Amino acid sequence: MSIVGPRPPIAEEYALYDDRCRLRLAVKPGITGLYQVTARSRVPFSQMLAIDLDYIERRSIRLDVAIMLRTIAVMVSGRGAA
Repeated sequence: MSIVGPRPPIAEEYALYDDRCRLRLAVKPGITGLYQVTARSRVPFSQMLAIDLDYIERRSIRLDVAIMLRTIAVMVSGRGAA
């Protein structure tokens, strides 16, 4: 597991994955990610998948640092907590 990356799927979710969804598994899962700091708990699975795949395509140290900084802000504000 890494600090930044798509969240790992639960077993029931993984059982429903198609080939496109499995692309999320191309990188190590993370404790936080782009989805968590942009749309957490507010969008359907299809949008979560699109955000995770966008992260995978654009991932870099710079993006990871930006996500980590945004994670702090989200944690302090409680924005998106369900």
